[in-house]
Amino acid sequence: MSHPGSEWYMDKRSKKELLDEIEDLRIRLSEAEQTLDAIRGGEVDAMIVAGPEGDGIYTLTGAEHPYRVFVEKMSEGALTLTGDGTIFFCNERFSEMLKTPLERIVGSSLCNHVMQDDRDVCAEILDQGKKEGRKGEVRLKTPDGGIIPVRLSISPMHLDTAIAACAVITDISERKSAEEEIRTYMSKLEASNKELQDFAFIASHDLQEPLRKLQVFGDLLVERHRESLDQQAQDYIVRMQNAAARMSALLRSLLNYSRVATSAQAFTRVNLEEAVKEALSNLEIRVRETRGSVIVGDLPSIQGDRSQMIQLFQNLIANAIKFHVQGKSPAVTIHSRMVENHRPKGRRYEIYVEDNGIGFDEKYLDRIFKPFERLHGRSEYGGVGMGLAICKKIVDRHHGTITARSAPEEGTVFVLSFPAGRE
Repeated sequence: MSHPGSEWYMDKRSKKELLDEIEDLRIRLSEAEQTLDAIRGGEVDAMIVAGPEGDGIYTLTGAEHPYRVFVEKMSEGALTLTGDGTIFFCNERFSEMLKTPLERIVGSSLCNHVMQDDRDVCAEILDQGKKEGRKGEVRLKTPDGGIIPVRLSISPMHLDTAIAACAVITDISERKSAEEEIRTYMSKLEASNKELQDFAFIASHDLQEPLRKLQVFGDLLVERHRESLDQQAQDYIVRMQNAAARMSALLRSLLNYSRVATSAQAFTRVNLEEAVKEALSNLEIRVRETRGSVIVGDLPSIQGDRSQMIQLFQNLIANAIKFHVQGKSPAVTIHSRMVENHRPKGRRYEIYVEDNGIGFDEKYLDRIFKPFERLHGRSEYGGVGMGLAICKKIVDRHHGTITARSAPEEGTVFVLSFPAGRE
């Protein structure tokens, strides 16, 4: 049975204890702040520190030892420098990099250990570094004729001594070696691509002439000797001419594909609405023959190759017209939107080219952008399967992406994405 008023007593007691704890914490905080101020002002020579093995005395002078060991054993070169760049102190790592004893380094000028061609750069880094900090790359030289590319980081040191700056020197030999390997690889890749492009151009251009001769002589044979040819012979000639025509179309497409790189123009500001209008002008007869319609919404301007942008939209619109549902007029809608993308790619424009055509199963999505790939037989739809491959190559050159959403008999939406860049 509780005593009357005991709840009030316990509540009052707990509040008092709480207030005492708060006051104790406030005193400790004040003492800590006073200690920190004393350390900053140089008024403290040692501190008693409580640890798991009891209290110990930690002297500020003694703290220099672990820091010195750290500097000596760090994986980068560390120096202290006077105002004129003379080395006052260097660690073991820098001595190892230079393959020179410490006693021969201390007292020498840092720039004297740098390749002659890099000394002006070294002096500039030092001059700026002792004032506000500076980083740069130079090459060190070793007594045996070795050359070491390094990253030199200079920071000012505001001390009441001759020391004006400290330097951290990082060996970047591995990075430079990797960069050189990448450059060599890219150079070989560019040369290989150039050879392939030249081959494609020559093959596409030079092989057209014999194909034209096949077609011309086939026409002459039919025209002049029709009466003497039986039906089977005439059928053979027609097949030969059709094969030559297909080969000619393939070579023209291959030539157009190679020209995406070989005939590329410098990027300028391209108004995509104007590019679409010009593409429609080129397709005017085809659109009229199919009673098609193309609705163009607001489209942005991007950095690009104007002629390739026209070709891109011309191929996509022509694709929509070709693969329309029989008995149904093709309808194409082109519009865009801005995508605020916070990933590394940043802000981008998405362009949509929608049609009401035959569509396709999305399991074939990867195939439709490959050269000479076809989802339908030649008897159903003409072409050689290069239109979308050329679109993909143009989009890649413009640092963009292209994909599609589709289903059989439900039309297709091609989605293009390009960097927005600066307006």
